[in-house]
Amino acid sequence: MKKYFFSDGKDKQGPFSLEELKNKDIKKETLIWFQGLEDWKPAEEIKEFEEILELIPPPIVADYIETNIEDSVADGMIEKIVNDVENQDDKCNNLLDTAPHPWRRLLARTADFFFGGYLMLIPISYAVGYFSPQSVDGYVELLENPIVVAFIAYLVWIPFEAMFISFMGTTPSKWIFGIRVISKTGEKLSFTNSLHRVFLVFVQGDGLAIPLVTLFTRISAYKRLTKTGTTLWDTSINSLVVYKSFGVIRVLSSIFVYLAMLVILTLLNSV
Repeated sequence: MKKYFFSDGKDKQGPFSLEELKNKDIKKETLIWFQGLEDWKPAEEIKEFEEILELIPPPIVADYIETNIEDSVADGMIEKIVNDVENQDDKCNNLLDTAPHPWRRLLARTADFFFGGYLMLIPISYAVGYFSPQSVDGYVELLENPIVVAFIAYLVWIPFEAMFISFMGTTPSKWIFGIRVISKTGEKLSFTNSLHRVFLVFVQGDGLAIPLVTLFTRISAYKRLTKTGTTLWDTSINSLVVYKSFGVIRVLSSIFVYLAMLVILTLLNSV
């Protein structure tokens, strides 16, 4: 049976069946989302809600104000109603999207891993050369194995990503892509839960950064996310991934991030 979520622009409620929604305060402008719908839509744009919207009685606020309240009080109430409507519209415009966006998540995670993990190996390499010059040859030989490099880079990045998520609710690349990771109560995750989540992503999502394993774990995660709207790691710690609108600025910023990655890779390969 299809299940629906609805929002007043501030809080998300659901899931409900269509029959259950008949007892809810559904209006034409109420935002609706269900599995398979890319973005939230007003109820008046969804065909199956026509029956529910026909049950809505006409508004009586205007008549009540005109006939039962003195002009001075009426003016104040009308102004309040207008302000409430405007504020409600603002909340609807800023509503966070909870629909699955697997490619957006993957691109943000890849950028975080590159800038946070691989680039952190540069100062680590300098530190090895400075504090333990006798180990440089072995260290360089170790870095010639791309699988080992990816594994080390990911491990280096894990605690930093956990700190970003617990303190800011996002990471640098997730912020650019308009992605936030929060608890289902809307609060930021604790550092412990953030660390747990990042480690689960490392294992269940990126297959320990082992190329062939990563292919299978990512395909599995993609199928689960598109089918259920969540991932194993988010289910494990009751976290929720939400998205801001992907406007022109975010698109351009995302393109810039990936161009920067290509430039840096080119420079590193030429060294």
